[in-house]
Amino acid sequence: MIYLVTLANYMCVEVDSKVGEPKYPQLPTFLNILMVINTFIYYTFQHIYAVFIATYAVSSILNTFLLVYVVHWKNTGGKMGKKIFKGTVIGYLIIAFPIWLVDMHCCDWVLTNVADNMHGLTLHVVWHLCAGYGAYCVLVTLEYCRMIALKIPCTCDFWLGFIPITRRLLPKDEN
Repeated sequence: MIYLVTLANYMCVEVDSKVGEPKYPQLPTFLNILMVINTFIYYTFQHIYAVFIATYAVSSILNTFLLVYVVHWKNTGGKMGKKIFKGTVIGYLIIAFPIWLVDMHCCDWVLTNVADNMHGLTLHVVWHLCAGYGAYCVLVTLEYCRMIALKIPCTCDFWLGFIPITRRLLPKDEN
């Protein structure tokens, strides 16, 4: 997840740059070095969970601010970009994060009293499903915003009513 958030941060920063002309050409090198350092720190201090939480929280908070900037302040993806981004907010922030907090702080109680009745569907599993959905929506939001910023004709449909799928419109589709 740390790598995914770092990638999404890069995508936010470069969402409206011209093809082949990044605004910050040294940023990928910097972020790669940062991720190597971050990985080293994580493996060195993996027995201290607060180190992981601190590094992940900083990246995630930065990503949230960058996404809000791109989607809401700059209005890069218009109404559809905001609609796709809503999936991130619901999946990751409203559902997954509170479930993760309960799972982290009440794991033994949940496993003893709830998990047996749910046939193995623990809160940790639900957290992974919702966090994965939220992360997917982050990438689709940025994909859609990038196509809009580059003036590439595109559309977004919602499979099963909640899974966003963007596609580039070809000339025959535009009619």
